[in-house]
Amino acid sequence: MRMNSSLAGSTRHQSDAKPEDWEATYRQMVLYYLAADIELGFFLAYYRNFAVPSIAATLQRNGEIIERPMKRSYDTAIVTYELITSGLNSDRGRHMIRLLNHVHRHVPGSQDDFLYVLLTLLVVPIRWARTHAWRAPTPAEETAATRFYRELGARMNIAGFPTTFQEAENFFDSYEHENIAYSLAGAELMSSTVQVLKSRLPVPARPLARPTLSAMFDDDHLTDVLCFHAPPTAIAED
Repeated sequence: MRMNSSLAGSTRHQSDAKPEDWEATYRQMVLYYLAADIELGFFLAYYRNFAVPSIAATLQRNGEIIERPMKRSYDTAIVTYELITSGLNSDRGRHMIRLLNHVHRHVPGSQDDFLYVLLTLLVVPIRWARTHAWRAPTPAEETAATRFYRELGARMNIAGFPTTFQEAENFFDSYEHENIAYSLAGAELMSSTVQVLKSRLPVPARPLARPTLSAMFDDDHLTDVLCFHAPPTAIAED
């Protein structure tokens, strides 16, 4: 793993990264150069699944998130970081991919649903880092990240993965425009996981959990759907 002694050096190194070094380039971005912001982006990506009724319904039926609210989040993080650290073609990487395919073999959903879930791990962290990190991801890093998830998608039999980050953003935005909506399942999942987040905060800060998440989402429609603002009519009627 190559490191640099200055911030400028890291930017230059990542900007000059060769396309064939995509896995190492993405690994360095995630584990070192933009580590804290990418980790936070993964955290935010997890919640977006609750805003899609079909995905939320599947997660609710599974029951795990309701009973053990943060376990799926931790499991997703462990698998994602194992794949990034070890590499997709490593023994550990192949084991994790087999595990993912086994776990999802009977999960209902369209190809677009599965593609969207995978794209949350690509698009959300990079968008967060663009706005909030000490530097934005370089074009080479965005290309490397896209290649990483395209390769992972191919190994999970997810068809139609975008070839560029811009194409990934376009699909992501279009899918959310067409599919994000309030659902009872999504509201229940959100409520369960927010309670866990609150429990990890100092008591005086617990009332700030929802406002903080809402501000981090920076998306009024998303926060409305996930019941961070005034409840939609559907809640009042329930």
